Amino acid sequence: MGSPPVNVVIVLLFAVTALTAVLGLPVAAVVRRAKKRPVPRVWRTGRVLTGLAAAAGLVFVVLFTLVLIGDTSILYGVPTNVQVLLVLPLLVLALTVAAFAVTVRSWRGAGVLARGHQVIVLAGLLALLWFCQHWNLLGWHL
Repeated sequence: MGSPPVNVVIVLLFAVTALTAVLGLPVAAVVRRAKKRPVPRVWRTGRVLTGLAAAAGLVFVVLFTLVLIGDTSILYGVPTNVQVLLVLPLLVLALTVAAFAVTVRSWRGAGVLARGHQVIVLAGLLALLWFCQHWNLLGWHL
């Protein structure tokens, strides 16, 4: 599980699921509004929390990749920009826990496709959190 190809696949799967949330949720909201379909407030809150967690995760993956590609040396300690960047996985963790709790609470108020998408995005977020925990990126354990 710790080999680089497996980790790349995990991060790419997260990125794809997160992009469906970040790009798809606003489109779905516009379509629902145009068709005047009501959505329970609690379910909408869960979807928004999931979208925010996915967006924060994408920002983390992109910025962390840029830091690793750039001229970063940890020979004399962890650079400040990396320490600041490690706040994002904690934010993703908090948003994912909240989104999971709200999703469980409001499960019956949503359609089958919305529930399936929510489960897929939450699974992608859990994969990212596993990746961060595996590589000691969840907080300041450096």
